[in-house]
Amino acid sequence: MADRFGEPFEGGPARRARYLVRQFLTLRWLWAVVFGILFAIFALPTVVVGLSIGHSPIGVLWAFGLLNGATVATFVAVAVYMSLIYSGANSYLVGGMAESWTTEVLHELGPDWRFFRNTTFDLPYGSNRVADVDHIVVGPCGVVVLETKFSADRIDVTSDVLDERIEGAIQQVGRNAGRVRALLSRDAPYAFVFPALVYWGPHVTVPHSKFRISDGVRILSGADSEDWRKMMTRTARLTREEMAQICEKIDSYRESRGQPTRTQRLRQRMALVRNRRK
Repeated sequence: MADRFGEPFEGGPARRARYLVRQFLTLRWLWAVVFGILFAIFALPTVVVGLSIGHSPIGVLWAFGLLNGATVATFVAVAVYMSLIYSGANSYLVGGMAESWTTEVLHELGPDWRFFRNTTFDLPYGSNRVADVDHIVVGPCGVVVLETKFSADRIDVTSDVLDERIEGAIQQVGRNAGRVRALLSRDAPYAFVFPALVYWGPHVTVPHSKFRISDGVRILSGADSEDWRKMMTRTARLTREEMAQICEKIDSYRESRGQPTRTQRLRQRMALVRNRRK
């Protein structure tokens, strides 16, 4: 996915959000206009206050300090708000939180499972954009290509006609699953790859079966993670050797793109633990 400034994204949602904020902060003309408007808003009442307490030097300095303090404080608050909302960074920050929740669920699958976060694929036809796969999960049941979404609005998976946002997410994870199949088709043609879509939010409605299949995509609710995590462990299609071969292929691909491998991530975690103990 590319941002509204036309540059590709390499990495997770937090990195994308930081990039968007930095790009938005470079619009110097915008911030000059905002500061001018805020200065004008606070200038008139402050001058009135200064005149009301007389023309003494103390009164003038007090009024000037009030003007500057109020203007700067409000400018900082407005800058933070606009940087998050109008740059689109807020959606990535919320999406990153949802991906972290999914990661916590995957950690509970056990030591036989491996997963890879934010694996990117170049889009075709000369585009400078990349497709980001939230999670590639490798386990005895096969290879799960997992896309995570968060919505504060109502998400009704039981409806006969799915919402356009859900349909778009289904198509997205379906395409990503196709990219993972293509990656593994030569070295691991036996890999069973299937896409899944996880929705987090306060108003997600799913069938009594805890999931729905649409166009080959399993639609799940984050709130039912314990149920669908158990479903993932019921079927065994891959041996340990086959899983290791698949993970090696994904590691090799990620390393070629400059993304951390499983060994590098383990070293990072160990270094983090050592630093905390210090």
